[in-house]
Amino acid sequence: LEVSRSMKHKRLSLQKERLSLRGDAILADLLLDRLSVCTGRPRTSDFGTSMMFSCQFKNISLRKKVSADSSTFFDCAENFNVDPFQLISKSKKEEENAACATQTNKRRRAAQLFQYKCYCSQTDLELSKRDVGMIVAAVMEPPSSDTQREARLLASKILIKMLVDTYCHSPGEEAHMVILQFLLQMMASPHTETVVHTFNLLFNISIHVHMVEHVSVLLEDNNARPPQNDEIQEDLFLLLLEILDWAKQHVVNGKVWDAALSCTLFFVCHSGNVIKARLARLTPAVICCFLKHAEKSRDFIINKKLIRMLVNLLYMPQRELDMSRLDDHYCTVDFLEELYTCTTSREAQNNLFLVLFDVAVLALRTQGQIAQDDPNVLPLLNALYRANAPLFFQRVFVYAHCNFVTAAKETLYKALTSLDEGVVDLVLGKILQMAQQHQQVDPKYEKDVVKMLASETVHERAVARLQELLSSDELQDRKNGEAWLFRIIQATVDARDDADDDVIPAGSPAADVPRVATMQRVVDRVFPPLLLSPHPAKRNVYLRLTRRLVLFILSKFQTFCDANLLPVVARVVDHHLSAVVTANECNDANLLVMFYILFDLVACYCKEAHTPCSPEGQQQQQQGQPQQQEQQQGQPQQYYEYDSVAMWFLRGKISVSVPLLNELKVAPWVHLVQHLNPIHTDVRAAATLLLAQRCKGGGDALEAVGGTVFFYNLLSDLNPRVAYYASRFLLEHFDQEKPEEYRNCLTRLVSKARETEDENLVSNPYLQVKALLGRPSGSQSTAAQGQGQQQ
Repeated sequence: LEVSRSMKHKRLSLQKERLSLRGDAILADLLLDRLSVCTGRPRTSDFGTSMMFSCQFKNISLRKKVSADSSTFFDCAENFNVDPFQLISKSKKEEENAACATQTNKRRRAAQLFQYKCYCSQTDLELSKRDVGMIVAAVMEPPSSDTQREARLLASKILIKMLVDTYCHSPGEEAHMVILQFLLQMMASPHTETVVHTFNLLFNISIHVHMVEHVSVLLEDNNARPPQNDEIQEDLFLLLLEILDWAKQHVVNGKVWDAALSCTLFFVCHSGNVIKARLARLTPAVICCFLKHAEKSRDFIINKKLIRMLVNLLYMPQRELDMSRLDDHYCTVDFLEELYTCTTSREAQNNLFLVLFDVAVLALRTQGQIAQDDPNVLPLLNALYRANAPLFFQRVFVYAHCNFVTAAKETLYKALTSLDEGVVDLVLGKILQMAQQHQQVDPKYEKDVVKMLASETVHERAVARLQELLSSDELQDRKNGEAWLFRIIQATVDARDDADDDVIPAGSPAADVPRVATMQRVVDRVFPPLLLSPHPAKRNVYLRLTRRLVLFILSKFQTFCDANLLPVVARVVDHHLSAVVTANECNDANLLVMFYILFDLVACYCKEAHTPCSPEGQQQQQQGQPQQQEQQQGQPQQYYEYDSVAMWFLRGKISVSVPLLNELKVAPWVHLVQHLNPIHTDVRAAATLLLAQRCKGGGDALEAVGGTVFFYNLLSDLNPRVAYYASRFLLEHFDQEKPEEYRNCLTRLVSKARETEDENLVSNPYLQVKALLGRPSGSQSTAAQGQGQQQ
């Protein structure tokens, strides 16, 4: 009975803890939370037909089931099924286990688990000042050999014991000041490893504090209350906050901020959930430093989580934007706009779009142009959301077209008929003004920009200053250099457009005009060398300028269905991205920018009545209506499954223009598939599927990738989607090239499937190709086997 009562009490405690965490959780998508109070949801036109988003398919209605010919648009909705990918994963796992079973590796002895005694069973350290000085010196000095590394590890263990003793012997403010002084001394070290070790020590102290039990016997005053675990953890969190406040002013090293991010998440999270009370004690400036400096923040999931935490901080505690939290140095509106232009997460786009929308509305209210309780603001936000503005307004902040407000009103005219036209003009105009200010060069460089645009000779001093900005380690300097160089590129394209009445790709011979020739020489001297920089952030400027150039040229087209104009844009993209491939770009962040430049050009975003991220989709989920979400049995549905544009395409919600895809070269797609990090599963799978579509029918495209050998080698890829799309391409190519032989092989496979009672052998392309090759393992796909099968 005692055991039963104890277990019941433990279960009740766990349930209360979960309920408290659930009520203390932060909001994932504040935009959807804001729209949940909107009663009227106006109907809007399809955003796939919108000219305000520079869509290249203006006059084509694009629903989920595209009525156009299959040779014009391509999507994978009808081909989607979750079962093939699960079967491929299972098959690859079996192949891996079989390969491991054949190896005769000696089994290593398991490492001994960490053993410790309760604090009441430990003896107090008796160290002289000299011994303490030696321990501190060993911790502060970065190791240069294995012997020094072991000495530092031992010294760190002793130091952790000393610091825990400090909490037990001198609880309260005294212990806090002693430990803070030591940690700040480590933070001020010129050695990066020592600064990183500061956060590791703080983390380990927090872990060892859990061993503190019955410490009252160690206190000199027996009447004093011993420090509790929660009190010490709270004091350690205060130490972390003070260290972070010091680091944001003095530290820019990415490794240090990676360690700080890991340590902060340890203190702020519990059981995978963010503790709202702990998060509220952080500052938006610290989260912005994580996003700006930490290398781990480049990860898709971490970046999205950090943006979620940042936006929740800005809207605490009343779910209204607190402008006082936006300072002038760290968490600025310009930094949020920069985040907005770079993120590829649907949730992050919604959150940042809401912030920028509220900034615009609050600015108008401060100026007295909009009333505090204007009833048109929330319906306008709802109309913009239903038109997928959080996704497409990114392009406005990359390149702000002057006709943006007019085009937006034309797109949303049905939804805006019940709204005050003056309020709509003010809000959209303010957003356009914010986008234009974000893309402007700093006023202190404006004089040099104007001089360079008006001169017929090259000003060497101005060119040197421009190159200095572009090669700077400071983000703001590179941003100014990017805006400056784009002004020159834009003026060059405009001048040649006026002279030749056509748009010529950048990098081609300039028109025989002195001023245009001068600007072209400046572009040729400054623009291509950006790819030669050893720093990925500086090479990223080249891709960002390419993206702005593409949107700028698209904005010059009067109609986006002109077949003669779209190939011009494709030539511009090929010209710039071929240079990226030639430079052998391998940085993940730059490759993702490269993918979205290509994808945004060929993709046509299809609107559905109910999407997983829409309020209607959430309502359906609450009512128990089934949603097509890929998940394994027994696992909860993940919010971020639909969170990237690449996954939208893989789930059939986005179509691709086949003629425009065929205008692009295959080299960028091949480079993405080969060099993109495997953790970007959805992007690599989308690139593989588009590459397979580009090579369909054979011809020069298939020869450019090396023939079918390239797709045979993809069968061994660990990503089941990549292997699936490669195998499907191989079967379609086999059927097209040798239909009779393909039918004979299928007949044999059907017979084999009947014998083994395995229907997947016929339905799954990956298993079909594996059976046709007659090999035991997909990982054994070599180029020689591929060439033999091709012959």
